[in-house]
Amino acid sequence: TARDLLLSRGTDGHGNTDWRTTPLTKAIINGRAVILDGIDKLSSDTLSSLSILWEHGFLDLPNGQRVQAQTGFQCIGLAHLPNDETNDWRTPEIRSAWHSIRVEPLPDDELKQVLVGLYPNIDVRAVEKVVWLRNRLESANSSGAADTVEEQESLTLSLRKMKHICMRLAKQKDDNLPRLVHNALLTSLMPDREEKIVQRCMRDGGIVPANKTKKKRKHATRQSSENFENLLESCRRTPEHPLLVPDPVFEENPGHGQVLQDILEAHVAGERALLVMGFQGVGKNRICDHLLHRLQCEREYVQLHRDTTIQSFLSTPSVENGRIVYGDSPLVRAAKHGRILVVDEADKAPVEVVALLKGLIEDGELALPNGRVLRYRDGDGGDDDDDDVLPIHPDFRIWALANPAGYPFHGNDLAREISDIFSCHIVPPLDALSQERILKRYGPNVP
Repeated sequence: TARDLLLSRGTDGHGNTDWRTTPLTKAIINGRAVILDGIDKLSSDTLSSLSILWEHGFLDLPNGQRVQAQTGFQCIGLAHLPNDETNDWRTPEIRSAWHSIRVEPLPDDELKQVLVGLYPNIDVRAVEKVVWLRNRLESANSSGAADTVEEQESLTLSLRKMKHICMRLAKQKDDNLPRLVHNALLTSLMPDREEKIVQRCMRDGGIVPANKTKKKRKHATRQSSENFENLLESCRRTPEHPLLVPDPVFEENPGHGQVLQDILEAHVAGERALLVMGFQGVGKNRICDHLLHRLQCEREYVQLHRDTTIQSFLSTPSVENGRIVYGDSPLVRAAKHGRILVVDEADKAPVEVVALLKGLIEDGELALPNGRVLRYRDGDGGDDDDDDVLPIHPDFRIWALANPAGYPFHGNDLAREISDIFSCHIVPPLDALSQERILKRYGPNVP
């Protein structure tokens, strides 16, 4: 709301409620620049309420105070273009108040330069294949391969998705490229028609799995097992609180083996956030808990639901000595102490709640309701003396678990909304052999 943009409610040390300034208000008072990310998600009335600030340079706050914009104040809004004219969030009032600058996709040469600059160890030929595939998918969209806006988005290889692919390729060989593309685009969750379009585009660009003989497959399986153990050893931690390390009952099986390897490789590559998707009962929680146990990583757990709010996601209220005290939520504790935050049922919460993770993952910063800010440390240590800044531990990671959109749960389409900020991993239904091994673990004497 307009009030939330300017002030938030909190409690002081005596339990009295008070007003807390937001980053926008601080920028107005101190004459600084502020970035409002995702203004297309706000209602037109909320954005229009700021018009007096742009026109006259002052604003009346909800607490009755009037603030004057100091010299140097600037506001930069980031937004997506509307999908069509019927859903255009840019009302005439908003158009007249904001100076619009459209950012076009990077040309091929500049895009290759950016990706190689971000990941110097990557094979340039792999980058060329990724960029070619982006252009091929865009050409397919332009040719009418997608009938709806949702289909166009699912058949788009965004810059974030290309960064996830290139980050992994910089650590691994080029023969993993087909699997990485399928994970980034979530092709196994697509309708058959869209999946065939992606596969055809990949074949046209030579992005296909290498044909291996039976002997080579056995060698690759043995090598993969050795690589898995080496990766575990390279990033195994020593927990300060062993009780926070999960210890599930887990039976090794071929169906979950590849998913475990894929998640571990992404974790070792430095991915800050993983999205593990799969239908109910395929073992998402068990896989993550088992891997955390092998890594000896402390876990913070939060399960979202349809009534989850931004306030409850970021803070935990309690009553102590007759006073309302807002304690740290699992997210804040994980960020402070370098733990793995497991966000279960991420598709159940409203999109605006889960979208908060975008700022934390992409920008390394998140404002809390009590006025504090989670932020990664600057190289110069400039935030060390700021009491309102909580430094994020470099080992902090987010693992989100979600079901695909649609029947039977009808949750939010998390894959379409914010999947590109995560490294995506699909847990497929178990094959017969894997199911048999798991069932024998629980009933060894059952014929």
